[in-house]
Amino acid sequence: MFHSQIVKMNFEFDVILKTGLLDFYAKVGYLGSAQKVFVEMPQKDVIANNAMISAFSRHDCVEGASERNASSWNSLITCYCKSSDVHNARLTFDQNPKKMLSHGMQ
Repeated sequence: MFHSQIVKMNFEFDVILKTGLLDFYAKVGYLGSAQKVFVEMPQKDVIANNAMISAFSRHDCVEGASERNASSWNSLITCYCKSSDVHNARLTFDQNPKKMLSHGMQ
């Protein structure tokens, strides 16, 4: 219903609105619909990527979060930690090309 209204009102290319829709679908348990909205987004920003990672994490599907950018690494690590998967959290941290250290970037 919401999705069709967005298309009818010609807001289908609005990244902010689509990210909100993605988040809505994830929160009400429709991970497939959330993923469909994400895949159909013509442009994805950091917020949209993190919203999708959060959606996967909410449904214990962290492996589905394939798109990574600088902000997404922390979200992935948090997702693994919340599911008590310290091993994969550490692996993800070690794979991160840029690690934030207390005294600057590495």
